[in-house]
Amino acid sequence: MTIVEAIKKVLEQHPAGLGFVKIYDEIVKNNLYDFGAIDPQSVVRSKLRQHSVGVDFPSASPTKYFYTDGEKGKAAKYFLWDGKSKPTRNKEPEKYDRLPEEVIDSSHSEHLLQIKNQMMDFIYNSDYGFFEKLVIRLLQKMGYGWDNKKSGFHTGGPNDRGIDGLFSSTSLDLIKYTFRQSDIKKTLQ
Repeated sequence: MTIVEAIKKVLEQHPAGLGFVKIYDEIVKNNLYDFGAIDPQSVVRSKLRQHSVGVDFPSASPTKYFYTDGEKGKAAKYFLWDGKSKPTRNKEPEKYDRLPEEVIDSSHSEHLLQIKNQMMDFIYNSDYGFFEKLVIRLLQKMGYGWDNKKSGFHTGGPNDRGIDGLFSSTSLDLIKYTFRQSDIKKTLQ
């Protein structure tokens, strides 16, 4: 029997829910699993969170068997999920109540969003010439043009409503691509 199976067996006997410490105690009392870990209560808590509906982080299991009432720490109760109904939670878990993987994943996502917003603010608040040259460099990095160093050209002036960049796909300039800043800004939004 696995730890998850032992937890499921305990929660089948306690439909009103139990905290992870009580679940651990029931597993030991009924000899459902022989723990070899230094901190077996944390192992039980970790397995509960990995398999709980609404608790998603990179190392969480896609297979869900449990749900929690949303309380924090040892006050949290876990229940066996039927796999159909949508479980309700009282509130989101506090930062200190989450597993380290959950905290890292959440912080990483917030950090990436903050960087994205800072970059977009900088780009939108810069002058038109900077934006036009930025798009040319981006297209060069994406491989547009027959020779990335010679192919992309910035043309025109700021806010002239004309062509802002020119790319050639062959050395003989047989095929040319043009772009306007207004078209690129619409795509970014």
